Amino acid sequence: MVTIWDRVKMNPHELRERFSYIIKKYNNHFDEGDYEVSFLLAQSLFEDRLNVLWILGAWHQKTDDYWDVMKPDVRESKGKSITSKIYDLLDWQIINNSTFMKWKKLIVLRNNLIHFSLFNVNEYTEENSSKFFTEFRNADKLIGEFKTETKFYESR
Repeated sequence: MVTIWDRVKMNPHELRERFSYIIKKYNNHFDEGDYEVSFLLAQSLFEDRLNVLWILGAWHQKTDDYWDVMKPDVRESKGKSITSKIYDLLDWQIINNSTFMKWKKLIVLRNNLIHFSLFNVNEYTEENSSKFFTEFRNADKLIGEFKTETKFYESR
């Protein structure tokens, strides 16, 4: 089983392979109408991108030059809820209010579906699965934009 500790050690090539594999699985399950599985994969993809965006934002808050010693460690990330992270992203002006509100609603939806699946099994729908996948793509795009704006690549 891969843990968050394993995830942070993955090299870019391994990450690309894993993302490609999971996106293919998402598409297959989505196309087959298996929305329970496609939802779980899409929300996991979204959550990963949100966490990466938060780590970059928190790191940039500490140092404009992305000094490695200032990078938030896993304990900092694990110690914050997803909701707290989107509040931080809004405060740091990494996301706008519209994105904040959309993501906040998604987190409520995610929590209700994950924690109350017994009562909400009919809510694993094409629409809800698609919402998370769309926001995964949007968060991924924001990561690239943030890295460019903050000269992340130049500091590496």
